Amino acid sequence: MTQPLIEKLQHLDTVLHDIRQRYNATYNELQALKNNPQTNSNELSLLQQQLNDSQHAYEQSVEQQQQLQQKFDSLDAEYQALAEAHHNLNDDYQALQKKYQELEKSSLAQLEKNRLAKEKTKLVMQRLTLIDQASE
Repeated sequence: MTQPLIEKLQHLDTVLHDIRQRYNATYNELQALKNNPQTNSNELSLLQQQLNDSQHAYEQSVEQQQQLQQKFDSLDAEYQALAEAHHNLNDDYQALQKKYQELEKSSLAQLEKNRLAKEKTKLVMQRLTLIDQASE
């Protein structure tokens, strides 16, 4: 029973030893690169060019964003002016519509008065004609 346990411990010890060796090798390699970095001038210039391109693209996008913001602000101001004008026109239209309805009502009332006056005038004229005929 202790034999399988000893074998497992020995195997574990071997695995830990391998891990420790790989760790030391990687650590030493990283220290060497840290102390003496290897730079490829072509790779460095390519990265510098990419950085410059990215900065240029960023500056252009910022400029474009500012232009778009200005255009948006201009359109928003125009929209606000149009909305206010529409509101004013609507108020004017409603006031004129109300005045029109009042005038139409007044006109209908006046037409009715005129019709009644015409009928009364007609009756008066007929009576006067009858009076004139009777006095002849």
